[in-house]
Amino acid sequence: MLTLVGGAVGLGWVPDTALPTFHFLARLEMRLGLPILSANAVTVWDALRLAGATWQVPGYGRLLSGGA
Repeated sequence: MLTLVGGAVGLGWVPDTALPTFHFLARLEMRLGLPILSANAVTVWDALRLAGATWQVPGYGRLLSGGA
Protein backbone atom coordinates (compact mmCIF):
# COMPACT_ATOMS: atom_id res chain seq x y z
CA MET A 1 0.00 0.00 0.00
CA LEU A 2 1.34 3.42 -0.95
CA THR A 3 -0.50 6.56 0.09
CA LEU A 4 0.28 9.78 -1.75
CA VAL A 5 0.01 12.70 0.67
CA GLY A 6 -0.81 16.32 -0.06
CA GLY A 7 -3.03 18.22 -2.47
CA ALA A 8 -0.26 18.47 -5.04
CA VAL A 9 1.22 15.14 -3.84
CA GLY A 10 4.23 16.11 -1.80
CA LEU A 11 5.34 12.66 -0.64
CA GLY A 12 4.48 8.99 -0.52
CA TRP A 13 3.81 7.06 2.70
CA VAL A 14 4.00 3.30 3.28
CA PRO A 15 2.32 2.95 6.69
CA ASP A 16 2.66 -0.76 7.46
CA THR A 17 5.61 -1.94 9.59
CA ALA A 18 4.95 -5.56 8.57
CA LEU A 19 6.13 -4.78 5.03
CA PRO A 20 9.86 -4.93 4.31
CA THR A 21 10.33 -1.53 2.66
CA PHE A 22 13.98 -0.49 2.88
CA HIS A 23 15.01 -2.26 -0.31
CA PHE A 24 12.65 -0.34 -2.60
CA LEU A 25 12.45 3.18 -1.12
CA ALA A 26 15.23 4.78 -3.22
CA ARG A 27 13.99 3.21 -6.48
CA LEU A 28 10.41 4.31 -5.79
CA GLU A 29 11.58 7.85 -5.01
CA MET A 30 13.49 8.00 -8.30
CA ARG A 31 10.55 6.63 -10.25
CA LEU A 32 7.93 8.96 -8.73
CA GLY A 33 10.17 11.98 -8.13
CA LEU A 34 8.87 12.25 -4.56
CA PRO A 35 10.25 11.47 -1.12
CA ILE A 36 8.81 8.16 0.09
CA LEU A 37 8.51 7.55 3.81
CA SER A 38 7.80 4.18 5.37
CA ALA A 39 6.89 3.43 8.96
CA ASN A 40 10.07 1.35 9.23
CA ALA A 41 12.36 4.05 7.84
CA VAL A 42 10.81 6.76 10.03
CA THR A 43 11.19 4.55 13.12
CA VAL A 44 14.90 3.97 12.43
CA TRP A 45 15.43 7.65 11.58
CA ASP A 46 13.76 8.81 14.80
CA ALA A 47 15.67 6.30 16.96
CA LEU A 48 18.97 7.50 15.49
CA ARG A 49 17.92 11.13 15.92
CA LEU A 50 16.93 10.61 19.56
CA ALA A 51 20.23 8.84 20.23
CA GLY A 52 22.10 11.84 18.82
CA ALA A 53 23.68 9.71 16.11
CA THR A 54 24.80 11.06 12.77
CA TRP A 55 24.42 8.77 9.79
CA GLN A 56 24.14 8.45 6.04
CA VAL A 57 22.74 5.23 4.63
CA PRO A 58 22.78 5.62 0.83
CA GLY A 59 20.39 3.49 -1.19
CA TYR A 60 17.56 3.47 1.36
CA GLY A 61 15.71 6.65 0.44
CA ARG A 62 16.19 10.34 1.13
CA LEU A 63 15.32 10.17 4.80
CA LEU A 64 18.05 7.66 5.74
CA SER A 65 20.59 9.07 3.30
CA GLY A 66 20.50 12.36 5.19
CA GLY A 67 18.71 14.21 2.40
CA ALA A 68 15.40 14.81 4.18
